[in-house]
Amino acid sequence: MALILLGADNKVLQEGIQQKLQAFVVFIFLYKNKQTKKYYREKKEPCESKLYDFDNVSYQLVVDKDDRTRMSVSLQCPNWSVLKSQGSEDWIKQKLGEYIKTSTADGMDFEIPLSDENDDKKKKNYKETIGKAFSKLRVYALGGPLYQYCKALDEKKALKEVFEVKFRPDTYMWICPGGDRLTIVYALEFPTRSDRVIANQVLNVKRKSINISTFIKVVGSEEIKLSIKKKK
Repeated sequence: MALILLGADNKVLQEGIQQKLQAFVVFIFLYKNKQTKKYYREKKEPCESKLYDFDNVSYQLVVDKDDRTRMSVSLQCPNWSVLKSQGSEDWIKQKLGEYIKTSTADGMDFEIPLSDENDDKKKKNYKETIGKAFSKLRVYALGGPLYQYCKALDEKKALKEVFEVKFRPDTYMWICPGGDRLTIVYALEFPTRSDRVIANQVLNVKRKSINISTFIKVVGSEEIKLSIKKKK
């Protein structure tokens, strides 16, 4: 069975932002066997795009036709009300703080300058840096609680409460602290028996591939409930 490894970054979001941050269009001419580069400033075009990511996360990119000096980026996360105060907002502020405009009921709004004042920065991979940072926005939003627990553990201030969140209608996660370690429990609902068989096979293949028999454990729903109840 082949497993597909999906990267954490959203390439469509990354390239969409980088394209709008592009300062110049470069034309290369060949004259008398010598290459000559001509730089032309690219006109910023207005846009309004809706992009979708995993875990029901989505983004909206807007460049207003009446103000093309900035681009608005909005994050929509269905479980933001739970994640916001559990490390997600803090992690986003740490990574993208200078671009935050406001925190909303279902996500966050950002503003990226597109003016030519940043031309010097663009020459130093400015657009690549910003594009890559925003491409991991879903990771920062959904991974905030785990970041918070790991940070506290690293600082010898381990949190004691079990954290639980519903990522999707069929997916749940618990972070269970225990002394010097964290136990992460994922529960996926598979109403169809054939789906449960495939899920068990995938997890067992993954477990064997890393050669750690206790890394992933496939258990029934009652075992999960009992384990989490003991942690609480």
